[in-house]
Amino acid sequence: MSYIECLPDDPPFLVDELEQRIAQAIKAPVIKSIFIVRIADWFAPRWLGFSGKVSGASAAASQELTVPPFAPSRVVSESYFFKDKGAFVPGAAPLVLHAKQTPSASLKRQVAEMAPETALFWFSVPSRLDPRAAFMAHYPSPSGGLAGSYFGFRVSDTIKVVARLSWPKDEKPLPFVRRAPRKLIRS
Repeated sequence: MSYIECLPDDPPFLVDELEQRIAQAIKAPVIKSIFIVRIADWFAPRWLGFSGKVSGASAAASQELTVPPFAPSRVVSESYFFKDKGAFVPGAAPLVLHAKQTPSASLKRQVAEMAPETALFWFSVPSRLDPRAAFMAHYPSPSGGLAGSYFGFRVSDTIKVVARLSWPKDEKPLPFVRRAPRKLIRS
């Protein structure tokens, strides 16, 4: 099953890598649905474990995980899949993750309340001007509660992982499948 539409300017080998990360993450039986959000341009790891702004410090982490407030104008696509007879199938989303709203309303959008038993994935691909790409996941943890992973990539004709973080810090990040470097085939 393909979860990400590979657009003409997307490096296919990066999309394949992201697909494999998603497939690995959704094996947990507790996950009943998934959101996959394509974000325009690279995004920083500060959104991993985001729970709002406290005293001017951005992206303070707590157990009250909040949907990262990406501006709706940066959301290229948002896909929803639900589990049906053991497989994830596309469906109509029960909510919009990145709605236009006030900053204070954004801080009330807690993942555990809005999307229980749901894995949330955000990704960006490199552009002609910026070789960076990002992948972030928030998902139900096997130990209970929510966990997350962030990967930052530098993409040329291969993929290089330049950042790998987990949230909470003692949680293991999603596995990174190490293979021989894949090269972009230019036609």
